[in-house]
Amino acid sequence: MSAGEKPKAGQPALRPGTEDRQPGLRPGAGADAASAAHKISYPARFIVSGVLVVLFAILTALMLTGQLAGLEGSVYAFLAAMISPPLTSVAILITDLGAPTALIVIVVALIIIPYTRHRMAIPVVGSAVLAVILTNVLKVLIARDRPDILRLVTESGYGFPSGHAFSNAAFYVIVILIVFRLTKSGAIRSVVLVVGALLTFFIGTSRIYLGVHYAGDVLAGWTLGVAVALFSDTLWCWALGRWPQFFAKLPRWLRPA
Repeated sequence: MSAGEKPKAGQPALRPGTEDRQPGLRPGAGADAASAAHKISYPARFIVSGVLVVLFAILTALMLTGQLAGLEGSVYAFLAAMISPPLTSVAILITDLGAPTALIVIVVALIIIPYTRHRMAIPVVGSAVLAVILTNVLKVLIARDRPDILRLVTESGYGFPSGHAFSNAAFYVIVILIVFRLTKSGAIRSVVLVVGALLTFFIGTSRIYLGVHYAGDVLAGWTLGVAVALFSDTLWCWALGRWPQFFAKLPRWLRPA
């Protein structure tokens, strides 16, 4: 029964504002997400994103002036001392887990599964696409060559920031943020946090081990990836709370829940 209908004989009237909570009626699109969005401190999140962007700018300046050379040399020397055929095979497997193809497969899975499609597909895809665009633009603008050392895999193009580090940080961090909103289960939160953090770390580290990136490339990618994830998630939550009518008009298969 809608809010404007009169109750039939013998049927109790509904109190204003309680229609969507009645049995058999589905809450409005994005109700849970929009409710959670109101609990987010948007200024604080945007400030943190801005601080991370500034940190990226500092890393870029240090790299361009050669002040990261000592750190980069030390990190590579540490990893190169462990080079062996078995470890190289593992590193290649890990780096492949962070390749564009692997991320596309995961994103497609998120879209296919109804639960994740309605709750995280749009912001996750948005964060990943933004990361890819920024990676390619920044690589061309900064134009840093890849390391001229022993390369265990073949790569081309510029190296700063690391696309693997950037895109995976942007992807896994926003997934972590969304999962933390969706569930209060400490076990689920811990598993997602640990898996996401470890994948992001080891995928980035594998790029240094394989000789296709400097440590500065990876640090810059991680920093900007986290910034993009936080910005994208915050913007998504703000939009849900600001324009619920717009999201309610989306096709049912895509409508946020």
